Amino acid sequence: LEECDVPLTESLADAVSRVRPLWEGELLPNVLSGQNLLVVGHANGLRALISCIQSDIGDEELSILGVPNAVPLVYDLAEDGTPLRCVAGRCYVPPLEAHYLGEAC
Repeated sequence: LEECDVPLTESLADAVSRVRPLWEGELLPNVLSGQNLLVVGHANGLRALISCIQSDIGDEELSILGVPNAVPLVYDLAEDGTPLRCVAGRCYVPPLEAHYLGEAC
């Protein structure tokens, strides 16, 4: 393999493949056991995690999804690990099924 054949960036699909085992093997089991988690990431890594949490977001939506820097995104999850929708008092920004911490309605 030549150096010029190696991509300079990671595709979103590659990021999802890399993040999914972390979500399924470590993060989700900890959340389901009652722990609150703080995950810090950047750009495609966070988009990949969002894709793992919310399987209903399409690739096109996901690739253009703006994830703001330094604004915590909070998911409320059901006992089976799926995002709860429309929790009273929370402001959601479609297509996300999560709310930004501190955002007023």
